[in-house]
Amino acid sequence: MIKIDYEQTDKKIKIDIYGLIFEISKEIENINSDYEKIEDYKDVIDKVLGDGATDKINEKRKSDGYGEIDTQVFLAIISTAMNAYVNASTQPINNMINNYEDKTNRFNKYGNRKNRRDYRYRRY
Repeated sequence: MIKIDYEQTDKKIKIDIYGLIFEISKEIENINSDYEKIEDYKDVIDKVLGDGATDKINEKRKSDGYGEIDTQVFLAIISTAMNAYVNASTQPINNMINNYEDKTNRFNKYGNRKNRRDYRYRRY
């Protein structure tokens, strides 16, 4: 019997940015359709990581001696968040495929054990 819990289906995906931990919301799926300009990066980060996330990240960067978020930092944050979201979403499928391939490989290796040829002893 296979059992699925709420923890497996409703998994919270978290990301650590400069020591600050944020939870990635499902709004990350709608980034491309909602925002056409990259200048709206504050809105995008706030929608994906939660309200006030841009301010928290900017404060942390300033306290560490760096400038505010620019386009390059925005792209790094969003691409890392997307990567984490996609990996967490596809992990159950990848696990299922890996289990199937392992079982298939074991079965094929076991079934062909008598059909192996030993070319050292040719009879003909």
